[in-house]
Amino acid sequence: MRAALGDEIAADELAPRFQRGAIVRFLIGPPGELVSVDGLEQARATPGVLDVQPYRRPGEHLAALAVGADRAGFVLAEGVDRAAAEAAASRADELVRFRTLQAA
Repeated sequence: MRAALGDEIAADELAPRFQRGAIVRFLIGPPGELVSVDGLEQARATPGVLDVQPYRRPGEHLAALAVGADRAGFVLAEGVDRAAAEAAASRADELVRFRTLQAA
């Protein structure tokens, strides 16, 4: 804000205060009518995972991934660096299962 208002900013004020990694991983489910989303509590309990949320509820339709709106949910994870955040997100992703009834 100060820079936007024209104030001088010292170089040491621009140094990052934290050196950590974070990632948002989008979840993809199989196409069909969503029956259940399993593993959410286990995924949320994974070290480094900050949040896991599905975008759809049972009874809603999951489309085959073609555009961003077809994503089934997300995992938000953090770690000491990018690799640690990615590892936490991967572990959570493996735990979440979207169970669907496939269209005939």
